[in-house]
Amino acid sequence: MFCEGMGPFRWIALSGDQEDIYRTDEIILSIFKGDGRLKEWIDFVERRFAFHGLPVRVCWLNYKERSVFGNIMNEMVKLGELNHPAL
Repeated sequence: MFCEGMGPFRWIALSGDQEDIYRTDEIILSIFKGDGRLKEWIDFVERRFAFHGLPVRVCWLNYKERSVFGNIMNEMVKLGELNHPAL
C-alpha cells in the first residue's frame, strides 16, 4: 500500500468531544463516497469500539486524500464546526 501512496491518517478530537469525531466521520464518508473499504471501516469502528481518553480515528488514505481531508478539517476548526480544547 505504501508503494501506491497509501498510508495511515490519524486525527484526534482535542476537545475530548466524541461528537467531533462523528462529525469528521460524516465528512470523510461524504467526500469519498465511492470508497467502499473506507465506509466499511468507519461503520465497523463506530459499532464496535468505544473511545478511551481523547477520541481518535485512523484510516488509510492516499497522499491526495490526506491533503483534501486535512484541509477540510482545518477549515472546520477555523469556522468553529469542531470544538476546541477547553482553556
